[in-house]
Amino acid sequence: MADPNAIVDRIDSLEPAFRPPAAEFMKRVPPEGVRIRFSRGEIAWLKRSDPRAGVLAQLLDELREDRAPAFVLVNRDSKAIERLLLPLSTHVTGLAETPAGDALIDLRLSHIRHVLRREHPDYLSFLEILKGALEKQEPVIITKTEAQHEILDVRPDGPFGDEDRPGPVAWPSVQPIAPDRSIEMFNLTQTMSCDPIDPVAPCIPFLFPDDGCWARAHEMCRLMIENGVIPRKIWIDGKLRPRNRNHPCCRTPVWSWHVAPVIEVSLSGVIEEQVIDPVLFSAPATIGAWKGRLGDPEAALERTEASIFLRPTDTDSDYRLTKLHLRFRRRDLRARAISVDGPPPYSHCP
Repeated sequence: MADPNAIVDRIDSLEPAFRPPAAEFMKRVPPEGVRIRFSRGEIAWLKRSDPRAGVLAQLLDELREDRAPAFVLVNRDSKAIERLLLPLSTHVTGLAETPAGDALIDLRLSHIRHVLRREHPDYLSFLEILKGALEKQEPVIITKTEAQHEILDVRPDGPFGDEDRPGPVAWPSVQPIAPDRSIEMFNLTQTMSCDPIDPVAPCIPFLFPDDGCWARAHEMCRLMIENGVIPRKIWIDGKLRPRNRNHPCCRTPVWSWHVAPVIEVSLSGVIEEQVIDPVLFSAPATIGAWKGRLGDPEAALERTEASIFLRPTDTDSDYRLTKLHLRFRRRDLRARAISVDGPPPYSHCP
């Protein structure tokens, strides 16, 4: 049975209504705190005395605006929020079992391979929900641990699942560029990196490497195109887990795939493809170096036009989904920055 002290639902209102900046808002909150009203009628309280209250109020209000689900653990008696996690509403695309009996779950809006542990007390009921969602192609709400991405909670979702899937669009032709322009494009994208404490749009959350590569890649391509460079995208499929100082475990969770922009560079008449991936590198990287960093020599590469947002054919020509998914990942970055591990990068990582 799911945790009776957990509320997993969309938020209808914060009372009083949130107004930035967060610190000033909390000064005006009544002594009892902020009342959080959920869509199915449940109530939770954000206490003014909680040192995280201002940031949590901002996160909860963003979830309300986006109609995105929240997972909150509350005190059984006071209903005060003790923990906030950010679930994902999406479709199951794959399900496999490990020799140890754990379930490996692939999700449409994530490149992480999520794990449902056999020892989870709700393993059988959660597995049944996931299998049904895969068979019927119905959305689910998945809540996972913050760093290891192990599944904590699974619930069926309503009509708020994955967004519409637009078809392919025409895209300009790729033209090779000079090496200095390649470095310029890398710097252009890298300087958009978010402050983890205050990740404000339109920054790109490179410091949250766990998930969202497709949205980062699409935004990087948009910036390059605005500056006169037409990239492609390179996708890699495999068991990928690169080292990364911006993850508290010093490695990302296992990815089933990853994507980044790739540009053609003219080097003394020879055309070389270079990957622009500030999550993994501090400069443009060759295809070989990029694949090597991802750690699976058997991984497969695929190139597409930059217009492909999610394979095989989904696009986002007006960047509406890109903005939405980057907002989700900025929220993840802010939540991590106020966690026990603190903001990245992590000094204990080599």
